[in-house]
Amino acid sequence: MSKTANPASVAPLTREELVRSLVTGERRFHEIPKTLPAEEAAEIRRQALAEMTSTPLANIGHHSLDVQRASHRNCENFIGVAQIPMGVVGPLKVRGKYADGDFWVPLATTEAALVASTNRGCAALREAGGAVVRIEDVGMTRAPVFRTSGIVQTQGFLQWIQDHEEEIRDLAERTSRYLKLLEVRPYAFGTTVFLCFRFDTGDAMGMNMATIACDRVVNELIEPATGVPCIGLSGNYCVDKKPAAINWHEGRGKRIYAEILLDAPILHHILKTDARSLV
Repeated sequence: MSKTANPASVAPLTREELVRSLVTGERRFHEIPKTLPAEEAAEIRRQALAEMTSTPLANIGHHSLDVQRASHRNCENFIGVAQIPMGVVGPLKVRGKYADGDFWVPLATTEAALVASTNRGCAALREAGGAVVRIEDVGMTRAPVFRTSGIVQTQGFLQWIQDHEEEIRDLAERTSRYLKLLEVRPYAFGTTVFLCFRFDTGDAMGMNMATIACDRVVNELIEPATGVPCIGLSGNYCVDKKPAAINWHEGRGKRIYAEILLDAPILHHILKTDARSLV
């Protein structure tokens, strides 16, 4: 009669064996034993990846990051850190409602002359008395898109949204204590209707908060009550992560205004130019 081996009696794989199992495909990067320290697991992945790609990766292992924390909270299959040179410019003189004073600004870059050029700009701002800055919070948007059966249903749908905005607001704001629904603005194009929800999301960028709130409102209230199907939780009318004229006009998130008056001596002595050449 054969005996089944006791798992506790099986010797753990050596580092070389683990590297080899990754290289041969017997084991995937996330299958390294959880009992290994995070730093050692990262080193094993680096060694395997270096062998698989014929690329030296030792330098990405030299850093001051807390590997245990990063690999468990921020980054799966951790192998190292990409480090970027950092310079400092300033002081940058800001005359704002919330920030008023001189500020040192760190810049991480590999582009030669970027820090020096930005520093000259800071010098010009200081000489001119600083930049006047104001911030306008216009809210974060998400725009689900709906498809009606015809223009009659479209008009009924728009009327229902108008009549039930308080119910929509109540349900949306129940998804987060930091979320406030500012408005629901409809845009109808025949049988296609976009509902642009605009939220105050507090100190957060808030895109996830807005999406979760819209998803709940659509699935639990709007679709069941109207019978109009939502064909996309984001109809691209909110235009996330790309430039668009509607966001330039309507705003999305926070809108920042800054102004500065640079006279001829400042242009000449600091920026080495003149107004005609600059414009």
